Amino acid sequence: MAHWVMTTSKELMFTNAVVMMELERGVMGIERKDKLQGEMLRHWFVEDQT
Repeated sequence: MAHWVMTTSKELMFTNAVVMMELERGVMGIERKDKLQGEMLRHWFVEDQT
């Protein structure tokens, strides 16, 4: 899959609000259980996915 992501235009990739909500819920769950891992996931979700 990494090859596909690296070779596909960002304009051809999309998601929807339900997926984003589920990702947010997952990050929040990890933040409650493991602060360090939660911080790393939060950074990925907020910074790397925009």
